[in-house]
Amino acid sequence: MGYVKSEMRTSRNEFVNNDHFDAYLRHISEIYKLHWHDHFEIELILGGSGVQIMNGRKVPLVPGTVTFLRPNDCHEFRPEPSVDFINISFEGELISEDLLESAVNSVEDICFHLEPTAFAEVEQLCRLCVLEAQPGVRNLRYVKNLLDNICLKLLPVTGAQKQVEEIAGTNPIQKAVTYMHSYFRENPGLEVLAQIANYSPNYFCTVFRKNTGMTYLQYMNRLKVKYAKQLLLTTTLCETDIAFRCGFNSQNTFLRVFKAQVGKTTMGYKRQNQNKLRKTPQ
Repeated sequence: MGYVKSEMRTSRNEFVNNDHFDAYLRHISEIYKLHWHDHFEIELILGGSGVQIMNGRKVPLVPGTVTFLRPNDCHEFRPEPSVDFINISFEGELISEDLLESAVNSVEDICFHLEPTAFAEVEQLCRLCVLEAQPGVRNLRYVKNLLDNICLKLLPVTGAQKQVEEIAGTNPIQKAVTYMHSYFRENPGLEVLAQIANYSPNYFCTVFRKNTGMTYLQYMNRLKVKYAKQLLLTTTLCETDIAFRCGFNSQNTFLRVFKAQVGKTTMGYKRQNQNKLRKTPQ
């Protein structure tokens, strides 16, 4: 069995078409080593078997296993000996805002096994996505409807309506928060976030702090540190690589912010969580 990918981040530039949607039937027998995406992916296992390491957690891959991958999820794909599945890649703009919020703000990994009836329903929708992805066939409005229907069947199952932050009744701020969860590595500026919320920059800062209890920069750094913890425990990346992959402009800034939030150094954090590291197959 060969290895075809190493620790890397796949880019939204990999979409074959510029409408930011692709869907394929796939058969693989090689290991896809640890990687993550700039976009969203849905993977539905149709046949074969294997193991997926998702954010450091080992998940069996059998027919009916479905995974909803977000831009901050790390995963490794290990067929044993091969796996047949449907892979759907898309940008967040192709699903409804409430579903996007549920997905990016979920405190849980979205990977589980579907019961037979739900499996049949989701498989049918995924196969329609594959048909719609053929050249000259695409109807983007229909694709959005298909993706929404798939997400409606997947997200509630895992309790994905739980939010990382309870932001009371502030849809404009929630839009900005959702954007931050997807793009914190790219360091969206105050002007961008204020525009998303349709507020002036000064008013955005005031309302954001009132509803989250922190500044937008503090919130963004919290997202970066959370992602850094994940990379520390599930990859062999050095501190410098982790710093830049999380959106920090220097290793020193990363180490300072990490220690201020976590209360220990990155190496101290890794040592404290060595049990988690031992559970991750090498």
